[in-house]
Amino acid sequence: MVVCENALLGRHLVATRDIKEGVVVLKELPLVAGPPQITPPVCLGCYRTLDLFGSRECVTCGWPLCSDKCGESQAHKPECHITSTRRGAKGKRTLVTLLHVREADYRALVTLLPVREADYRALVTLLSVREVEFRVSVKTFHQPHPTYQCLLVLRCLYQRDSNPDVWKKLQNLESHCEERRKTPRYEEDRVAVAQFVRRFFNLQDFSEEQILRVCGIVQVNGHEVPVTEPPHVAIYETASLLEHHCRPNCSKSFTSSGGLIIRTAEPILKGQHLSICYSDALWGTANRRHHLSETKFFWCTCERCADPTELGTFFSAIRCKNSLCDGYLLPEHPLLQGTPEETPLNSQWRCHTCQVMVPVSEVLETLEKVGRYLSSMEKGEPRSCERFQDQFENLLHPNHFYLTDVQLALAQLYGQDSPEGLQGVGDKDLQKKIKLCRKLLALVDHLVPCKLLLLETYSQPENRVRGVLMFELHAVVAEEARRRANRDGMNPGEFRDRTQEETNRIGMDPDKFIDRQLGHTTHTLPPPSLQESKRLLTDAAFLLQYEPEVLPEGKMAVQARKNLEDLNILLQNIHVTIGDSPI
Repeated sequence: MVVCENALLGRHLVATRDIKEGVVVLKELPLVAGPPQITPPVCLGCYRTLDLFGSRECVTCGWPLCSDKCGESQAHKPECHITSTRRGAKGKRTLVTLLHVREADYRALVTLLPVREADYRALVTLLSVREVEFRVSVKTFHQPHPTYQCLLVLRCLYQRDSNPDVWKKLQNLESHCEERRKTPRYEEDRVAVAQFVRRFFNLQDFSEEQILRVCGIVQVNGHEVPVTEPPHVAIYETASLLEHHCRPNCSKSFTSSGGLIIRTAEPILKGQHLSICYSDALWGTANRRHHLSETKFFWCTCERCADPTELGTFFSAIRCKNSLCDGYLLPEHPLLQGTPEETPLNSQWRCHTCQVMVPVSEVLETLEKVGRYLSSMEKGEPRSCERFQDQFENLLHPNHFYLTDVQLALAQLYGQDSPEGLQGVGDKDLQKKIKLCRKLLALVDHLVPCKLLLLETYSQPENRVRGVLMFELHAVVAEEARRRANRDGMNPGEFRDRTQEETNRIGMDPDKFIDRQLGHTTHTLPPPSLQESKRLLTDAAFLLQYEPEVLPEGKMAVQARKNLEDLNILLQNIHVTIGDSPI
């Protein structure tokens, strides 16, 4: 790939040859990493959440840490150095100035001043702890701390003198300063970051505008890295040149140490741009575009954003207000939603069936009502999720992003609250889980298409979501097969004969029977098989193979590989007994 530049996109990456799907095109370590701007106090070595009793101050600078080991980490070095040298020097000079003595004489001050013995001891104590008094002191936990707003910016500024090569690379990144000047956040950053850094850390050799430009570099180019809890933010040099698309042709994953890996998600032809998704592909168009405007300072105009149906999924559609119509309302001009150009006349929604027009205010009122309910509900409880579905499924399109959000949670919740796992789930809930997983997989496939290749590898950006759904579906498919065998009371020979009869009845050979099942069709077929469970598990393990083990998805990948070994042993034993019939 090569770096190109134009007036619309700025610098971007273009393929210099045809690239197959699944190819690693970039591996990169961060230039700088640190906590996000809005965060409660976290350890500045490992980014672990801290509390008053589980934290300790760095002996040099006072910033909170979880251990002495983290105090020695390279990650913590920038703010530690700046605090102890710049802020400490400022404190010493201030104290000496107040006492009207030259800095060179401050150590001899106690012998120069005619003071009483008690005052003498107090003054010696004051001078001996001058570094401690000017250290950072964080005492408030479990809520966003204002001092942390400057941390990642401070680490970037540190590079100017300590690592000029990194500083130069940072300065070459986009900051969108002109666009940011028009936003309230720019002035907030001026006060909370630029002015604070210059005053508190005595960094007068940086101008406010220089610091604000670094703020922009952090905000525009920062990647949320989910390998820590809470996630931290990292800036990567080459990955920052990947442009955004809501249907990207590349996917990103992270190593356990915070390294970034970019893979092609579909075949890329020579001359095509390489892209990733800066937002969440499972948000609706208005939410994605607003998020991109607020955080990356541009309005996306990609094919998905420009299509009112979002590639035929009706992902943001709501039920038509006409009681006699079963259609759905869609935005007339989706690229105007939320922009300064939006007006009451150009922001109406139209039913795709009866053509009735509805003001955007009515649509927003409906969505706000649903959103309030969603934010207040308990998403970790299956019955709560089911109540949400029951209450709003006649108000929203079945694929609506609000319903999808709840259903993704619900698909994973069935079986979690049972000590016996899926074996403790009733038949009704088991079927609900199967239906949900299949429906959500089909939706994700449509929003972010993938291809099942000859080598049974998937290529798509939403590997994590699809991998999790396939893992959940493999488990419930296997459990259904177990129950069916127990319920029917069949011996292996009888089960083989019945399966063969069924495939003969519908005129389909066993291999096509399995493939038809994997295609998520609605054809009347017998329940899924252990072979399908194996294929789902194989694909889940493949999709999640690059997830770090510190993440839940990484742990799921480990479990998937173990389950696959166990399932292969089971299928081999069955094969010895009944031959090649699908099970």
